[in-house]
Amino acid sequence: MIEIPEDDDDGPVAMARVTNVAARLARQGVTATARVVEAVGNDPAAVQLEKIAGDVGAGLIVAGAYGHSHFRELILGGVTQYLATLLLAACCCRTDFRRTEMNRGARAVYKLLEQTVGDHMTRDVRTARRDLDLLDLSEMFERDDFNSYPVEDDGRVVGIVTKFDILRCFAFTPTQTPARYHDLMSRKVGDVMTPEFIYVSPDTKLTRVIQIMVEYRIRSVIVLNSRQKLVGIIAREDVIAALKATARD
Repeated sequence: MIEIPEDDDDGPVAMARVTNVAARLARQGVTATARVVEAVGNDPAAVQLEKIAGDVGAGLIVAGAYGHSHFRELILGGVTQYLATLLLAACCCRTDFRRTEMNRGARAVYKLLEQTVGDHMTRDVRTARRDLDLLDLSEMFERDDFNSYPVEDDGRVVGIVTKFDILRCFAFTPTQTPARYHDLMSRKVGDVMTPEFIYVSPDTKLTRVIQIMVEYRIRSVIVLNSRQKLVGIIAREDVIAALKATARD
């Protein structure tokens, strides 16, 4: 059992965590030795784990985040496990299971873990004004084939509007009298938009965006810089393209 503490981690605390894991495994009949290793240089933790595994002759690396936040557990334990499973499945389909193939696949996983939003986001972002009526908004959706737009007011992002927001205007109960189409479509974007929105920065890891999209079931995420200015948007299609590109490298 290996832990590579972060800069703000206390060594004895880290040792206590990994010892606890080893003890839990022991209760299940699995023999494990606890070990805390100091971080070396600027290498990512995944690269350091591979080096340690090579030194001890390990044939399998199981990455996790025991003792940390649920988010980090999802990223290090969930996403890495998912990618590694795909990697192993692909490699096992080859009759010649060579170590060089495994190393190439491992490097692809490490590369994905280091990818940021700024590497893959769309920088030329189309926005909607909050005083735009829904009829014009629907024409924008049709023309651009987008699912959402950031809403700007005086150069500041004040919300996000989606196709679902238009659809929601036409949801009525059996006791309500449906309004006329043009009456509803004359409403303003500011009346139907969602003012609370999730955003990321260009430096946000791509794995974090994947977790956000899966957890909140959203198609795209707004990208703001440190001054809260709109600098891009990243969509599911951008993430999928990044995954394909990483697999090809």
